[in-house]
Amino acid sequence: MEAADGDVTLTFSAYAIQKTPFNDPVKAYTQETVSTAAELLTALEEGTAVTLSEDMSISAADLNSVSEDVFINLDGNTLTITGTAVVADSDNAITITNGDIDYSGNNTVAFSVQEGGNITLDSVTVTTENSSTATTIVNVEAGIEAAEINIVDSTLESSGYYVVSTNAGSPYSGNDVVINIENSTLTVTDGLDSYNDSCGVLFNINGTLNVTDSTITGERQGMIVRQGTANITDSTIATTGEYTGGAYYLDSTWKSGNEVPMAALVAGDRSTAYPDAVVVNLSGVTLSVSDPQGLDIPQLYAAAYNDVTTTITSDTAYDDVVESTDGTTLTITVA
Repeated sequence: MEAADGDVTLTFSAYAIQKTPFNDPVKAYTQETVSTAAELLTALEEGTAVTLSEDMSISAADLNSVSEDVFINLDGNTLTITGTAVVADSDNAITITNGDIDYSGNNTVAFSVQEGGNITLDSVTVTTENSSTATTIVNVEAGIEAAEINIVDSTLESSGYYVVSTNAGSPYSGNDVVINIENSTLTVTDGLDSYNDSCGVLFNINGTLNVTDSTITGERQGMIVRQGTANITDSTIATTGEYTGGAYYLDSTWKSGNEVPMAALVAGDRSTAYPDAVVVNLSGVTLSVSDPQGLDIPQLYAAAYNDVTTTITSDTAYDDVVESTDGTTLTITVA
């Protein structure tokens, strides 16, 4: 450089090595391009990250037979998954990025997250429109204590009951479950029954739900937080108000799942099923309600019951809020 008297041009080529979820960064760096499902499966079984050169189809059973971490770069192509649920557990973290996923399975769940599971959907579009029975795209199974879900820069469209859901299993489960939704759109349309019974995100475990720069829409509720902590920032939670089932639970004990009042956001609980506290932090959040049936659907329905504390902090004072409590602590703070 001294000899060149300062007239130097330096050119760099940058490469990203993703250490997580890979145990071996060399495997993360080395990607193999595959053109058939057989090549895809062989490479994954060898622990090699793969890039698709064209559209292809593979069964969930084949993906579940892989005992290595799974990394699939769709490279703008469509991967059709058939059969039962794809399982993410402690044996193989799953990352799928950069393309379309068409889930044509006949199971109630497209991606099943089990103990120690890690699944990342990054820059993908996932649809379940070809499945008549898929009730949710990503589900945390019953009794799970530790798992991580990352949905980033993606569009998830479910024709079932939920886009993302949790199954409490035991009342105190899910303490180390973290779900991160970032810069994504999650939508449920045409709920499986004739009542348009759907909710964008159902969260009912003791873990943590983080939502940033995203839009989540359901027909009965946009989001339900019945247990645990939810941090929602710069996002829109919406209900289309199209549910016609007639069970609205405005003044009665709530049941399981989304058998709760209609609202853009439902926080807390009005039953004995979930014994731990609910904390919801809202910052820059729009709660959007469409009410085509004139049902007087609120933006926020907050409840505290059975000695369980519900705490909601928001930087926005919403116009339409319903509060329900049996004397238990329900605190809504507008910062």
